[in-house]
Amino acid sequence: MRRILIAGYYGFGNAGDEAVLGGMLHDLRGRDPNVEFVVVSGETSATREQHGVQAVAWTDVAGLVTAARSSDLLVLGGGGLFHDYWDVRLEDVLAPRFCGLASYAGIPLLARLLDRPCMLYGVGVGPLNSEAGKTLTRSAFEVAQLATVRDRASIEALKATGLANDLIDERVFLTADPAFGLPADTADAARLWLGNEGVPQGEPLMGVCLRPWDFGADQEHWVQQIARALDRWLAEWGGRALLLPFQSRLMSRYEDDVAIARSIVGQMMGTARCTIVGSPLSPALTAAVLGQCSVVLAMRLHAVAFALRSGVPVVAMAYDPKVASLMKDAGLEQLTLQRGEWLAPSLVHRLDL
Repeated sequence: MRRILIAGYYGFGNAGDEAVLGGMLHDLRGRDPNVEFVVVSGETSATREQHGVQAVAWTDVAGLVTAARSSDLLVLGGGGLFHDYWDVRLEDVLAPRFCGLASYAGIPLLARLLDRPCMLYGVGVGPLNSEAGKTLTRSAFEVAQLATVRDRASIEALKATGLANDLIDERVFLTADPAFGLPADTADAARLWLGNEGVPQGEPLMGVCLRPWDFGADQEHWVQQIARALDRWLAEWGGRALLLPFQSRLMSRYEDDVAIARSIVGQMMGTARCTIVGSPLSPALTAAVLGQCSVVLAMRLHAVAFALRSGVPVVAMAYDPKVASLMKDAGLEQLTLQRGEWLAPSLVHRLDL
């Protein structure tokens, strides 16, 4: 039986990235149901249970090498793996800890050391501002036999790393984010869940999927602006705002979606018409619930993707270029708010669809 090792941001409790893995496995199993998968994970037991695969921990370097050696193919992706918001150190490659971009770049390097083929699958690239980040990204794409990226902006970011144009032309191909391939739960399942949460049917429902973010933005200020915008939307349209977190396992304050939701609702007048979900739902149920909304306000990329797939109007707060890129590819640049535009009037104007 053939075996594929898959590595990405899995097992960290992020609904969007688990949707990416679910979409990948759905597509790959559809091609060959007899393939065996081993996934590199931040929490191996959760990955085994949720996806029905074998798993090895990022921190278990010896186990990772063993799993890679016994695999026929190493796959890195999907998701926005190649960025350097946080420090990138070359010495963290294949280190016994999870270190973001440095850890991801270790997978193609390991493939080369073990003489195994490697593919980069539906990845996002950028922003890359450090020389270490550019070097590791360029090296990963040079080592891989094939790569697909999920947006055109990633190809431009690759060119800025110094990756040879002929290599980009021969090995790098544009595709969709793998999460688009994840089957959603049924509308009936979503309506049942909403009813259990006390959300009335037949009223306007805004899905709100935000995250903490203070890179180039005053978080205290934009939280206040969103609170005002939601109050104005609820006053005009009635209904309810449903604040859905995408991240549960907290490695830093940047993953605490529930805290940012509570901060927003705490500054609102219409708190009685807000529901904060205490922890992320399964990716399939999250997609189905967002499909029942009247409109979605999203920072999280995969909240945007789920809304687009269901044909639900979406207003995107582009904290990262990947969000703006997805909206641009969907022809919805006019519904995208860059960081300087996270103001109540701008939000209300675009939410008034």
